[in-house]
Amino acid sequence: MSGIFNFLKKTKKENSTPSQIRADIQKVEKGLRIRLYRDRKEQVEKLPLKLSILEIKQQEQIDLLEVIEALWYDEYLEEAGESYVLPYQRFRELPSEVKSLLGIPDPAKVQCKLGHEGAVGSSRFQFVLEKNTGKWRNIERTSKQTGPWITLPDQTVLLLDEEQYLFEQMLKKSPDPKDKDHIFTYVAQIRTKAREMQIPMDDYLEEQEYLFIDKLDVQVDYDQTVITLKPSYQTAHDVPQEVLDKMGETLSVYATGPNHQKIFVAPEIHEQAKTIDQIPLIQGADIPRFAENPEAFLPEIEGLDLSFFSERVKSLGIKVYRAQPYVYAKERERGWFHVDVGFSAVDEAGESQGTFAANEIVKLIQTAKENGEDYIEWNGQWLKIPGDAEEFSKATEQLQTNVDLTQPVDINKLPYILEIYENINQLEFNQPILAARQEMQDLGVLDPNPPQSFWQH
Repeated sequence: MSGIFNFLKKTKKENSTPSQIRADIQKVEKGLRIRLYRDRKEQVEKLPLKLSILEIKQQEQIDLLEVIEALWYDEYLEEAGESYVLPYQRFRELPSEVKSLLGIPDPAKVQCKLGHEGAVGSSRFQFVLEKNTGKWRNIERTSKQTGPWITLPDQTVLLLDEEQYLFEQMLKKSPDPKDKDHIFTYVAQIRTKAREMQIPMDDYLEEQEYLFIDKLDVQVDYDQTVITLKPSYQTAHDVPQEVLDKMGETLSVYATGPNHQKIFVAPEIHEQAKTIDQIPLIQGADIPRFAENPEAFLPEIEGLDLSFFSERVKSLGIKVYRAQPYVYAKERERGWFHVDVGFSAVDEAGESQGTFAANEIVKLIQTAKENGEDYIEWNGQWLKIPGDAEEFSKATEQLQTNVDLTQPVDINKLPYILEIYENINQLEFNQPILAARQEMQDLGVLDPNPPQSFWQH
């Protein structure tokens, strides 16, 4: 918050009747409402304040005004007609000195107990949050509350703890108590949250064995041909896995547990499960794409925990190798080499797991490219085709047309073989052919136009 602590020091008033800007701060539902006015309340001032040096020195509330203006510059304040609102949710971001100037007390945790009126499913049912603090009992009935602000009978003002306040807001968002499609899920959700916050419940609510499913995972199945993504319900409650699996398979919103517990699925979790269930089967060349970037196949679902998803995908055992083109030369006798051209299957660690002769893989690459694919299947696994594989194949065809690679190749032809492939990126050469080229360069005998004798074997 730039500028909040750069308060100007007050000086003695230089004018006996200075024009004063005042801040009227009210505790409201959303947090604090701030209204600035000059002299009389009818003369409203808007931010930013445009004060001269003299006016700044004359202000009695200069520290408070500077804080308010800094909050406005830092976009903490929301404009509301002639006033500004500092939202309650942003109180926790403020330094203690700023909160002190604005009259914001530290949040107070009160003693809570969750009660009720009426039976679940009846028209009279509602939750009641009983609150006590210090010597004051049942302050939900004896005190005045505006949003997070509680004014006790002795006029002491408390700022309710944020977690407790948000829980109280959840209680106010009850569905119609007669709406049996939603009220039981709502009760299960509230009971679950109360237990998380260690808020005791009355005997009736404790006996309502409503278990709540509020988390979703993604199950991954692979039969070596097709990958299937399925929703998997999760809960902190003691619900057998087979019950959760069956509910996920049928997209159920309600089930009965082995001990007659009532198990409900949160509405948002059910909607997310339906979204996961609609993901198409993953097959063909989409399988290696999924293995390399599984999250790309999932829809954007807020709150979906994917922390173990990638590890689960790795456990499927799908291997995707990189097809690395190469040109190797191996010396047979002085001045003569055996030249090998092809692809190697390279794993994540950069290790070769097998090689292919150029003729063996060219047709597979051509078929894949014609189908718009970047992967080809190999021994039950997958090869990712390099970007310029087609150019490599054409260069290889040119080489094989002009040079018989089944016979030893004269050292003088090695540089020109390299020249054929010079525009191929990520091409791997071994040391003998690179050394031969360097030797020829050092001797200065390279010619960009090969002699006719080159093509005569």
